[in-house]
Amino acid sequence: MTRISQMLARLLLPSAALWLALVSPAHAWEEWANRVIGFSSEYGTTEFGSVQALDLPDTASYGDSPLAWTPANMSGTQEFLTLGFREPLHADGAIIVESSGNGYVTSIEALDTGGVYHTVWAGTDPTQPDSILSFHPTWAATSYLAQGLRIRVDTNHSAGWEEIDAVKMTGAPADTLQWASKVIAVSSEYSSPPEPFSSIQALGEPNAVKYGDNGNAWTPAENGGSQEYITLGFAAPVTASGAVIRESNGNGFVTRIDALDTGGAYHQVWSGADTTPPGAIGWFAPTWTPTTYAVQGLRITVDTGHDSAWEEIDAVYLRGQATGASAPAIANISPTNVFREGPDLVLTVNGTNLLSTTVVRLNGSDRPTTWVSGTQLRAAIAAADIASPGPLSITAYTPPPGGGTSNSAAFTVSPDLVQWASMALGSSSSFNPAGPYSPAQALGPPDILAYGDSSNAWTVERQNSGLQYLTLGYNRLVLADGLTVRETNATGFVKAVDVLDTDGAYHTIWTGSDPSAPGAIAEFSFEFTQTAYVVRGIRVWVDTGRSPADWPEIDAVQLKGIPIAVPVPSITGFGRSPLLKGGLACTLVVNGSGFTPTSVLRWNGADRPTTFVKTTQLLASLSAADVAAAAAISVTVATPPPGGGVSPAAALSVGPAVWGDANGDSSLTVADARESLRIAAGLVKRSASSAGDVAPEYPQSAIGYGDGRLDVLDAIRILRRALTGS
Repeated sequence: MTRISQMLARLLLPSAALWLALVSPAHAWEEWANRVIGFSSEYGTTEFGSVQALDLPDTASYGDSPLAWTPANMSGTQEFLTLGFREPLHADGAIIVESSGNGYVTSIEALDTGGVYHTVWAGTDPTQPDSILSFHPTWAATSYLAQGLRIRVDTNHSAGWEEIDAVKMTGAPADTLQWASKVIAVSSEYSSPPEPFSSIQALGEPNAVKYGDNGNAWTPAENGGSQEYITLGFAAPVTASGAVIRESNGNGFVTRIDALDTGGAYHQVWSGADTTPPGAIGWFAPTWTPTTYAVQGLRITVDTGHDSAWEEIDAVYLRGQATGASAPAIANISPTNVFREGPDLVLTVNGTNLLSTTVVRLNGSDRPTTWVSGTQLRAAIAAADIASPGPLSITAYTPPPGGGTSNSAAFTVSPDLVQWASMALGSSSSFNPAGPYSPAQALGPPDILAYGDSSNAWTVERQNSGLQYLTLGYNRLVLADGLTVRETNATGFVKAVDVLDTDGAYHTIWTGSDPSAPGAIAEFSFEFTQTAYVVRGIRVWVDTGRSPADWPEIDAVQLKGIPIAVPVPSITGFGRSPLLKGGLACTLVVNGSGFTPTSVLRWNGADRPTTFVKTTQLLASLSAADVAAAAAISVTVATPPPGGGVSPAAALSVGPAVWGDANGDSSLTVADARESLRIAAGLVKRSASSAGDVAPEYPQSAIGYGDGRLDVLDAIRILRRALTGS
């Protein structure tokens, strides 16, 4: 069977989780029967035999099944089944999975380690028929250790066969026993968590029901002879004396076990021959001299060359005596300060008594934590955690036994926002106006890793050409207080820096000598007194004579400052209204308030290319299709979060006046071209308005071709439109 088909097939197998869902609250320890001690009768020696009641439940549906123990007689007898368990317990209950004729249990006796039976429960089994259910009788915990249970069955209870699929004993063991609860490390895995065959499949109680290739077990990526390992963590540190490894395929593969102490050191505790035979799920139970140190994890080394099959581990539990974990302590964290609205980050926590079960908490809430060593943790801090400025508290928490919460470490989110440039606003010169070496190459975060000439940076048109500048814009408006220029070639060239306010004015905030030395990428950073005005861009002045024979290059520029609240925009009017029907593509001037570099004009709800001029003005590009026909247009301006919103709609008309209708007859003909030519030649005197239309006394439709005047070129275009319609 292929791995893919196995992943599908496993979904059709009965799952132990199905039965576990029917179990009452957790006990100190729960275990499925692992051997048959005795029985009154059995319908068969294999199918329907007593061995069918061992290990995990595997009967798929209610009713007569060869996968469950069945007495030899359907009715008229009192039968019993005695099962043994791997770990003796101070037993306090049982879980009996009844798969046919439910409700038949009459009493239960516990078998102590001295071989004596004790009745622990007798009464009426309330389990209802017609579906597989778990009967869960409980009793006061035994003062002795129980190694087995004898279950008595009344075959007269129903007209059908009474059948037991599986039995679990619950109680408290003499030692501390615990299933693995965390993956600390793995050499390889056939798939990534949480997929089948991944390392997390070895956590918790067993759930691989059948021997063979099974997605419910951890499988190394290869099975051709490599030495692989899986390191598993346990909730409570113990002085360990052994482990039990449930091998579900390719059995007999364990070659070495190392114990991981609470300080992060590994100690070999076992090596040798794993004698677990293949062909059936096996439990390998190596033991060793109890450790003198507290153990929090095991590293299990596997020989994938042991068998031609895949070597697979379903579950692992650790045996030992609980020591109780010490409370964690934090020495320091890194970083201690971050800028608001930054990206996801990894926080390093250094300290002592840090276990694989220890989690980092931010303001008391758990964060995904990776254990590095007994003195270091790493926590994933999401962007949402640092969206707002202010102090935060970092603690480490280790669950019981022992453990507790550490001291608090201060973690501060700065009120400052840092952002990379998002708009190329211009330059005095550029090696290329677009593409490589253009101003656009200085946008966004850095993307150059090595010093030297790179087309991913902006550079000037000519070497040694005096002072040149690059102007960049930013999406977020700030009260600026810092800047970083990332220089990637001929470094040390910054001569001055101006900031651009939202009214279009420049303010010089730094001049001097850039100390960056050529030969390595440099991030020239400086801070300045916070601006009293709102900043939308920067202009960096470059001294091309600093290294006359080389090219000064800028990879990225970061602006720092306090973000301002962005209002909902509003529209107060347009540079021209109404627009002319049938005109060419044009630029619409939009006047209002609350505009930002990210504001976009919407034409009947659809975005149009928009240029930010200042907080009170935008320019929007309209296509010829936008003004092709007379219409009433709803115009809004949208500013994306944070803040912002969509403005109230403003009405704008297209038509009824026709573009190029120089003689005012509401149509476009050769006569309009003739009249336009007379105007352009000065035969008819008309003055252009500030809006680019001719004066009011002449038909508004006789306009210049986007340059504020009517000339011969306009007349030619009007003639072409009149003759061809284009």
